Amino acid sequence: MLESLDISFSYDGKTQILRSANLQINPGEVVVLTGPTGSGKSTLAKCLSGFIPRSITGEFNGEIKIDGENTSDYSIAEISKLVSLVQQDPDSQICTLKVIDEVAFGPENYEFSPETIKKIAESSLFAVDTFHLHNRNTHTLSGGEKQKLAIASMLSCQPKYLILDEPSASLDPKGVLSLRKILAGLKNKNVGVLCIEHNLDAIRPVADRILSISDGTIIDWTPPTEQLITPTKQTMVPDTPLLTLERVNFSYGS
Repeated sequence: MLESLDISFSYDGKTQILRSANLQINPGEVVVLTGPTGSGKSTLAKCLSGFIPRSITGEFNGEIKIDGENTSDYSIAEISKLVSLVQQDPDSQICTLKVIDEVAFGPENYEFSPETIKKIAESSLFAVDTFHLHNRNTHTLSGGEKQKLAIASMLSCQPKYLILDEPSASLDPKGVLSLRKILAGLKNKNVGVLCIEHNLDAIRPVADRILSISDGTIIDWTPPTEQLITPTKQTMVPDTPLLTLERVNFSYGS
């Protein structure tokens, strides 16, 4: 189980981004985390994956546990073997010129044999239905193809838990169906998945739980079969109209 226990974090020591955030992800489970922009979703992902507080400094409190073990003394390298993060912008983490090299990058750093690296890289591409792109240059890929490549490159690290930040953002309807297939495959392999997602309809069919976060606190969960129709915040409509029309006439023809 991947757990955050009473996680609080502030980048500047003043503004709290996370406030006692508690989350559990079980092996073989797809959990969706949704919430408004700035509510702390991506910050929580960086805490779970070890970037906070190791690479990104700030005021951090609480515990991250992986399978019951407190990770406070773990290095990023140790955590990355267990938890992988696919960021919202795939260009920010693609670092090679060729697709197959990108997917092989992780296993190479683990010093696997060339035969094992090849096997892992190819199976990771097959898992996201992109093996046909293995000889392509990464800069020629579409946004959706880059998103799948980023997922494949993290799968090649063989993590027990995978965090996806807005995975459907660059996908067309066909790509969304492919994403669902990928997530279903990960569940079958007993990989625990956290999807940070605004587009709930994209992930709902394969989700086990849907959580919401507001102002840094996970406040609610809704079974995936239910509609999230109640907003977490109410917005007051101003009394003064923003736009008014008076005595308007218009015609396309004579």
